[in-house]
Amino acid sequence: MSTDEKHGILTKIEKGIERAADEYASNPAISLAFSSIPGIGPIIDNMLHATAGKIQKRRYLKLWTGLKAEVALVDETKIDKSFFESEEFYDLIRKTFYTALETANSDKIRLYARILVRSALLDNAKFRYHAKDFLSLLLELLPADLVVAREIYKQQKDTPTDIQPEVMSEVQIVRNSGFYEVRELTGLDKAEFDLALTKLVRAGLVRQVVGSYSYAGDAYRITHTFRKMMDLVEDPEYLK
Repeated sequence: MSTDEKHGILTKIEKGIERAADEYASNPAISLAFSSIPGIGPIIDNMLHATAGKIQKRRYLKLWTGLKAEVALVDETKIDKSFFESEEFYDLIRKTFYTALETANSDKIRLYARILVRSALLDNAKFRYHAKDFLSLLLELLPADLVVAREIYKQQKDTPTDIQPEVMSEVQIVRNSGFYEVRELTGLDKAEFDLALTKLVRAGLVRQVVGSYSYAGDAYRITHTFRKMMDLVEDPEYLK
């Protein structure tokens, strides 16, 4: 991709982000909620206004840096430039912006940037309808949750999606993939690991294998939703 073409794409993305930022800044709902609290409400509201700008700016810059890095990685001939003129793009970039402002972790913001940019590829048009859902699913996950998700995905991504019970059960597939070593690989204690699994199930990225309890405990398998999201993201190392 030429420098001028990359600059043009980034300009369109930046304008979309600025438009979403204007909406966010002009939304009085949060300010009204705090200022209406008797006594301490106005004090909290003033504190939020004093710090929110700095926090928003820092997260905006992280998102912008991630977007520039992701655009530099893609092949210009594979980009659907008409996508940048669509309402679908506006909705997605607005969602990306809001999601990034709710996130302090740089790796998650880079992941959001990757989902946005990869959605613009011609080959990934089929994912655009789901891209906003992916952002919503990821929003509630902490870095530790994503580390667990990454290890499980790396183990199970090449396992069959359709099980033939007469050949191998889901329990066997999960066991053979190395699931029972995931907690050790992530370095999490049992409480952290169990909480991560609970949140990943709630996000729809893994599911418990029915009847999987053994001496090693319950086991979990990646879902079709997780596979679809990773088809878009492509690299499990983004789940940090």
